[in-house]
Amino acid sequence: MKANTQKKLLDELYEVLERHSLKNYNPELVIEILSRSLNRKPETRKEYIKNIVKPYELLKEQRKRMLYTLEKVSTLTGIPKSNLSAMENGKRPIGLKMAKVLSSALEISYKTLL
Repeated sequence: MKANTQKKLLDELYEVLERHSLKNYNPELVIEILSRSLNRKPETRKEYIKNIVKPYELLKEQRKRMLYTLEKVSTLTGIPKSNLSAMENGKRPIGLKMAKVLSSALEISYKTLL
């Protein structure tokens, strides 16, 4: 895709997200998710969802949507900031126990973080 086309698409996406009061979503990530979904056709819905958004991406996006800092999530969950950062960057697995703790603080289902 040409740089001009990419910039135009990104600008349009910013407008759509703002129009629908979704200002805390990262347009670059939304574009990446959409492009991945167009390029893959997994067999099951569960595989499809897992391939579109990685749990660590969802963790970071949900924290940002709620306008929480790593420090705030750390305070709410008791999980050290360094561990949260590593989870958000895909360098540390989230795991069932952590998913349950994080889900209550971030008001999402723990299953989405697995």
